[in-house]
Amino acid sequence: MLRGNATKINALMMRAYLAAGHSIPQPSQPAPVAGGYTEIRRCGVAHGVLHCDVTSLYPSLMLQYRHAPAADRLGVFLKLLGDLRSFRVQAKALARELSGVERRNADALQLTFKILINSFYGYLGFSLGHFNDFGEANALTKRGRDLIQRAVAELEEHGAQVIEVDTDGIYFVPPVDAADEKGAERLLEQVGSIMPEGIRLEIDGRYAAMFSYKMKNYVLQDDAGKMTIRGSGLRSRGLERFQRRFMEQMFRLLLEERRDEIPKLLDDYQTRLARHEIGIEDLMKTETLQDSLDTYRSKIGDNSRNLAAAYELALKAERPYLPGDQISYYVTGRRATASVNALAKMAAEYDPRDPDENVEYYQYKLADLYEKFRIFVEKPGLFVPVVETDDNPAQLSLFGPPPAKPEEPTVEPEP
Repeated sequence: MLRGNATKINALMMRAYLAAGHSIPQPSQPAPVAGGYTEIRRCGVAHGVLHCDVTSLYPSLMLQYRHAPAADRLGVFLKLLGDLRSFRVQAKALARELSGVERRNADALQLTFKILINSFYGYLGFSLGHFNDFGEANALTKRGRDLIQRAVAELEEHGAQVIEVDTDGIYFVPPVDAADEKGAERLLEQVGSIMPEGIRLEIDGRYAAMFSYKMKNYVLQDDAGKMTIRGSGLRSRGLERFQRRFMEQMFRLLLEERRDEIPKLLDDYQTRLARHEIGIEDLMKTETLQDSLDTYRSKIGDNSRNLAAAYELALKAERPYLPGDQISYYVTGRRATASVNALAKMAAEYDPRDPDENVEYYQYKLADLYEKFRIFVEKPGLFVPVVETDDNPAQLSLFGPPPAKPEEPTVEPEP
């Protein structure tokens, strides 16, 4: 129950074999399995973006080319997959005919079975699955990579600008004659004509604008102006709330072609930091203790981990802290390159009447964050990401140099 859909599929397979009075094979030895095809072709801001995907890519390939475990002597694997896919298709069709609660229920049902059938590929590489087959898993992913690359090449052949490819989905800007709904459908029909029988491309999303940052990190904006931010690089828990809010406002300006307002946005945040106008809730960082304090001391003693501000504060606290407890803290002092472990302070101890947050430290963190996106502010539209090299220093670099450290302020020593 704790191992997800692969365990469910294994149970379905074992049920069929036990019902037939057939022996259960031992799992085969684990082996490396190559993943799906991923690529980022263009970075920057694009407008009128479409997302198409290959409908149930791996299930379709498994059924079309009979990718099944070698140990499945009764032929149960593909029979299960075919039946479950048919059930999902029926539930999806039913959802289109219904409305209200009944439609939501049918849609939830088809989505549940979509996740299950998409897990049949993962089962081939499940180390504890009795019918796993790592060789077949590699053959399947290779076929999937070849197919999606053919689709990408065909899209660009028809004048589309491909932005990002991720396993079975493609984000792209269609050519002018395919910008409307009918034109996009015609384009996918042309691309789909080179696909194997049973493999279909369909439009999965339409977006007014897209900001492509790096692989699997992007921002989408729909026609209503709603933004969706995806990717650990853009939603990192390591960022304080004021940084996340700055990013969200910057992304909106980028997507709405108001990039000339971004330097003012940055200056505004830096000024508010200097004036202590950003609350401690936006400056503090909250961390969850994973280890006990004794375990932390032991790991520090044998140099198996680094010092951590949350644990150092917990050790000094009057109340006992246990694994799972959370600690919120901020950084004090007057240096941009502050030692967080030494200068961290409990957020609950912050006094807004006598603010002591490290303004220079937070200003530097914001400047460092902005530097990662500066190239997108200065360069409109889409561009091919390249990395600056020693052989060709004139190339456009996706990430610029780190910001210069601010001069340390002169502070009179406290008595």
